[in-house]
Amino acid sequence: MSDDAYDNWLARRHLISVAAAAVAAFYLHCLSIIMANPQAASSFVSPSQQWTDLEMEAILQYFHTHKSEIGDAGNFKKKSYTAAAGVVPG
Repeated sequence: MSDDAYDNWLARRHLISVAAAAVAAFYLHCLSIIMANPQAASSFVSPSQQWTDLEMEAILQYFHTHKSEIGDAGNFKKKSYTAAAGVVPG
């Protein structure tokens, strides 16, 4: 590898490192703003997305009793989620 090619490689590597650090810093900055303002954090969850304790209990109980349906990838199949939706009260 020539000196110019090596210098270009180092420059690219440095640029990628700086870009990754900038993205991480931006993410952490946004997260700190959201965490500092509870009202902003709750605006990400609409009332239709909030589950009651009864609903959570029903769906967790369903998945616990049907855990044998978990596939090779470690997830339930679509039909399991559809069936679980049927046991949620309301």
